[in-house]
Amino acid sequence: MMRVFESLSGHRITAGQSLAPSTTVALGNTPGNTQPERIRPEGSDVASIHPKQMTDGSTTWRVQYRVDGRQRTDVFVDLIAATAHRDLVERLGGDVARRILDAREGGRGERTVAELVADHIDRMTDDDAHSGTRRTYRGYLLNHIHGTALAALPIGAVTRDDVRQWLDGMTGAAKSRRNVHALLSAAFQRAVDDEAIPRNPARGLRVKSDAPSVGMVILNRGELAVLLSEISPRYRPLIAFLAGTGLRWSEATALLVSDIDLDAATPLVRVNKAWKRLGNAWAVGPPKSRAGDRVVGLSPQVVAEVAPLLERRGDAYLFTTERGDWIRNNTFQATHWQPALRRLNESGRMTKRPRLHDLRHYYASTLVAQGVPLNIVQQQMGHEDIGTTVNRYSHMQPNYLAVAAAAAADGLALAVPEIEG
Repeated sequence: MMRVFESLSGHRITAGQSLAPSTTVALGNTPGNTQPERIRPEGSDVASIHPKQMTDGSTTWRVQYRVDGRQRTDVFVDLIAATAHRDLVERLGGDVARRILDAREGGRGERTVAELVADHIDRMTDDDAHSGTRRTYRGYLLNHIHGTALAALPIGAVTRDDVRQWLDGMTGAAKSRRNVHALLSAAFQRAVDDEAIPRNPARGLRVKSDAPSVGMVILNRGELAVLLSEISPRYRPLIAFLAGTGLRWSEATALLVSDIDLDAATPLVRVNKAWKRLGNAWAVGPPKSRAGDRVVGLSPQVVAEVAPLLERRGDAYLFTTERGDWIRNNTFQATHWQPALRRLNESGRMTKRPRLHDLRHYYASTLVAQGVPLNIVQQQMGHEDIGTTVNRYSHMQPNYLAVAAAAAADGLALAVPEIEG
């Protein structure tokens, strides 16, 4: 099958024009050709360019390749357009390259997906995202969208299968992949709102959850007690708080005195902010996700630890250094956490070497072991997707088979005799 396309200058070969026979020459082997040899990715489609002389003396350029075993030929009236098409075939595959040409020829959404996302980020206002978030989004665009088959597609040609294949090929943690997908979906939705495309092909697609976490260190109660005994008194309330609430370090160290409410029916902490890196600086911003904005109940032990810290002004940080500053993770790791673990390991009082983040796992594993429903664990942990909670902690549940069977037995205890009778 042969297709004829306009050149970059807008000229077109008409269906009635005849091609004079000539010897085809694969570009790259032509004597005097100064183009550098291209390195073709392994497994990519092979395309070649063949010049043809027209009866009027002009030259056309045929790009030949295969799609699903069938020969395809696209004809261009200038070498620049033919070379660009050949490169698309070899980089993205013949099917995607052909769809890009079809979409452009049909006038559907001339912007590519990469251009759409870049424009979406540029059009964000300060109310939509602060400068640090926009830098993060540009990183998503560079690292997860640019260089993919999806990036080069005109937006009007994108299908849900295209987005699904892109999602399946993306690497990284599930949370990061969800963030990238959310950015893409928001960009498509802006195009829908602008009436550039009729529907959002990324909307409603699910991102696969992470495999069970590797490297998680779960302490038992005795080990936590030993660890707390080795932490200096100033920072012991912080470590007990992390283990007793499951807050992330960035959330706990951003808390103000006013975020603690001991007068509620169940004492609680309101989590609505976290430390975020903005270039080379740090600033307090919203939590990691919408689910991160939550209320967490406080146990009597945690209340006892933080109560003495509440005698200060409400706008003061709850946990501070000796100088009253917020507590930086790297500094605390170097001056307190790692030295405490080293002393415990060297003395033989503890063999494990937990991370600060493992205190969050301690909290979650405690709830699960006590039979707290996973949806409640999800809410208290601030997980956006319950799949994260299930994958990480469901194996810690008590004997759920016996519990389920016992519950079913209770439900049938009166009904079964009545049926038999």
